[in-house]
Amino acid sequence: MQIETIELVGGTKARAKDVNDNITILKNAIYALEESIEAQNAVLTDLQRRPTRHMFDIYFSLENQAPTGAYPLWKGDWITHCDTIYPEFWEALTKRAAAETIPTCSAADYEEALSTYGQCGKFVVDTLNGKVRLPKITRFISSVSDISSIGSVENDAIRNITGSLEGGNNTTYFSASSGAFYRSSDGYADSAGSSGRSGRPRMAYFDASRVVPTADENRPKNVRMGLYIQISNNTADVSQLDTQVIANELAAATEELTALKEELAAALSALGAGQVSAIETAAAAAEENVRTTATLVIQDVEAAKEEALTEIAAQKDDIISAGDDALAAIEAAEGDITTARDEALSAIEAAEGDITTARDEALSAIEAAEGDITTARDDALSTLDTAKDEAVTAVSALVADAESAAAAAESAANQAAASVQSAADIAAETATEVAGALVAGKMDQVVSHDITLTAAGWDSVSFTQTVTVSGMTADKIVWVAPRVSSDNLNEQAYASAGVWCRGQGADTLTFGCQSTPTADIYVTIVF
Repeated sequence: MQIETIELVGGTKARAKDVNDNITILKNAIYALEESIEAQNAVLTDLQRRPTRHMFDIYFSLENQAPTGAYPLWKGDWITHCDTIYPEFWEALTKRAAAETIPTCSAADYEEALSTYGQCGKFVVDTLNGKVRLPKITRFISSVSDISSIGSVENDAIRNITGSLEGGNNTTYFSASSGAFYRSSDGYADSAGSSGRSGRPRMAYFDASRVVPTADENRPKNVRMGLYIQISNNTADVSQLDTQVIANELAAATEELTALKEELAAALSALGAGQVSAIETAAAAAEENVRTTATLVIQDVEAAKEEALTEIAAQKDDIISAGDDALAAIEAAEGDITTARDEALSAIEAAEGDITTARDEALSAIEAAEGDITTARDDALSTLDTAKDEAVTAVSALVADAESAAAAAESAANQAAASVQSAADIAAETATEVAGALVAGKMDQVVSHDITLTAAGWDSVSFTQTVTVSGMTADKIVWVAPRVSSDNLNEQAYASAGVWCRGQGADTLTFGCQSTPTADIYVTIVF
């Protein structure tokens, strides 16, 4: 609520001080009430926004659906991509797991606990894939006696069940039973020497249901509810319900404060209206005092003005005198400046003579340097001539080396030709021997073979190739020749590679070559 300000017009406020003090007190009280109302509204807003559940809260619920931001704890669910879907929960979970403030285990240990106990009270945190498996709790929860056992599981157990049987001898059997034991109503034993039944039971049974309630599991009396864990903070509408009672109380208090504030504002307005008349009367008297005081002040100001004018005139004379002194000093300084200028001109003339001398010395140095440059040029030309002679000598040596290499190549070619000729002579000699054998009437003993010397079969080090020839011996006379081809390419390849038969043995012939053939060569042998 905005409070209107009461302004006192004219005169001085000194006489209205008491009235203004009372008004100020009322204003402060109203402002304090407004601050209280605002504070209560802020508390109400905070209560309405307060989360009803926080991360890691574990609680039971009778609703048939999961509360907002919660997961059930009876399924053992995996939350895949937990690091991206619930980043705040993931960050808090991994920090607590690293600090070992929550129970965790491996996936294998989790499965083992399910197999043994049917439940597991620990988290599986897979930091590699950003997923988590929640605990699976399907049985009953108990508190701990040691904080280190949080999350551990126990197997079931029951209280001891007792009973008794009273036995007898071979004629009395079971005479009495109690507790979980009871006697049969049939299977009676006969007494010794009797022909009928004696009526004494001889069979006993054990039945725990005679003592305690039984079922397919051990359990206390209970009410089944859904157990949940909160994954994210929940500010659902339930906050409004939880805080409604407090909101109603705050609203009532706010209404009371507002009514009180209105009453104080009305009192303040009444107080201001009642005091205005008295204040105006006092103000009129104060205005007359102000006028008298103002007249006296004006007279004092006029006197002070006259004194100031006299002082200013005296200061003006002092300034004129100081100006005359300054002009005299300037004239004296001008004479000093002229003298300094003349001295500077003399120094410049002397410096010009020094510059001329330095220029002459520099020209002399340049002429001397030109002579040195000419000498250096002659020396360089001489060096170039020497280098040219050395280059000619080197070229001559290279030519001589080339001629030597050519001579060596020619010698190698001659040797190759000689090898070919030798092979031809051997072939001719062999042919002659074969012809002689034929003439001697040994034609039926001559054998002919066609063999192939493959391009890949040559040894790259010894330049040899061994082929299999059935019936060959070390002492047989062999005639070897390239197989005749229509385009003479086979004979040319045989001759250019320098192929010849260099050895023979049991069922083998060994061929040599001057250079490795690049194609298969076909050879005919006769022996």
